[in-house]
Amino acid sequence: MESKVERTAILLAACLLGCTPGCRSLEVGGLDLVTAPVNRSLAVMKSAVSTDTSQHPEAESGPTAVELARFEQATRLTEEGKHGEAETLLVDLKNKGYARFFDFSSRRRKSFVKKIDKDPRLGDTLNPHLLDPGAALREDALFLLAENQFQLKKFAPAQDNFTALMTEFPSTRHIDRATQRLFEIGRYWLDSQHFSAASTIRPAGAIVPAAGSDPSTTQGWLMTMPILPNVTDPTRPLFDTKGRALQALKSIWLNDPTGHLADDALMLSAAIHLEQKNRREADRILTNLRKLYPDSPYLEPAFLLGSHVRLLSYQGSEYDQTPLEESAQLKRSTLGLYPGIKEKSRLETELKDIENARADREWQRVEFYRKKNLPNAMAIHLTQILARFPGTGHAKRAQAMLRQLGPGYANGKWLAQEVQSVGNPLAKPVSTKTPSGSLNEPVDAKAPFPPKS
Repeated sequence: MESKVERTAILLAACLLGCTPGCRSLEVGGLDLVTAPVNRSLAVMKSAVSTDTSQHPEAESGPTAVELARFEQATRLTEEGKHGEAETLLVDLKNKGYARFFDFSSRRRKSFVKKIDKDPRLGDTLNPHLLDPGAALREDALFLLAENQFQLKKFAPAQDNFTALMTEFPSTRHIDRATQRLFEIGRYWLDSQHFSAASTIRPAGAIVPAAGSDPSTTQGWLMTMPILPNVTDPTRPLFDTKGRALQALKSIWLNDPTGHLADDALMLSAAIHLEQKNRREADRILTNLRKLYPDSPYLEPAFLLGSHVRLLSYQGSEYDQTPLEESAQLKRSTLGLYPGIKEKSRLETELKDIENARADREWQRVEFYRKKNLPNAMAIHLTQILARFPGTGHAKRAQAMLRQLGPGYANGKWLAQEVQSVGNPLAKPVSTKTPSGSLNEPVDAKAPFPPKS
């Protein structure tokens, strides 16, 4: 009698616990505490009875019939142009952010790997991570969702989904279409931010969406503020339109470096950074463009803009001369590769300016030693200016200063004496007499060969 009363009390307590607001249902709440041991025992009995190993149990982890039906219906609606209804079928029914109806994340993959560890029949025992029954459906569903959002001009979530597609599935068969959509989205956003470079770089096959940008879009210095929210244009993201556009372009050449839009994305990104006066980032991108894509149609502007950016990064004779040397090398390479370039006269003028800047660096050393009252050191650098930069104005000043130092410095006798005192490495070797027939005897090339003995 007492045992029946105790069982009844436990059952009532479980029902009350299941009805509390903190539990989802009776099954999850209270009754599960009672039925769990029974369920476990039934599962053990079922596994003991089922001994058929001919059927591959991977179908349990694959796409369900409901998922397949919803995907086929969404595909039909997309072909009919009903993109809103197709998106509704592809996203989560409860609309909980990124927790979509189709499991696009790696959650299902992780659970499947755990099942493989328990049952080797589920996949390849040598490399079980290669097998994922639901991967194909997730890949197609994710691309279909992003494409419908693009057609609905929901470009911000479309960019997220296209990027997730290329990240989760690096070898996806939708890579060309995804990169094209990302390029169109990025260039559309840059157009809305009034960047002139977005209208000049238009490769074949990529078309900017036809919807015009909001005329009240911020311009000028307000455009550089990523914290300024966008509340007027639903086609743009809420914050940092320019940053999201550059992120979309970066996803192209990171996930598809051999694609037909990779060099276009690099060139457009470099042009945007130049408009924003971010010379360091523009120089880095242009360097990657020259190294990775030597056959690109943007190679000539990459050399030209790269040399210009390097020259602008030079801060003066008091700082490092590496940007000056690299800029000169790029300009000479540009003239060598493209002798008929339109900016030829400009490049030649800039090369002369670089030579003047290099001569100015030597003249700064002359001034330094002049303040230290070291005429010998002054004469060395003055002579270097005359030898390296003969056509500059610093060469005339160097010649005049050598005369001021004295006739010995002007005619070069002092320098010759200094070289001889330390031992001239370029002096001709003194010939030493060696006995006839010795191996060290110099051979006269004009003399006839001696007769054979």
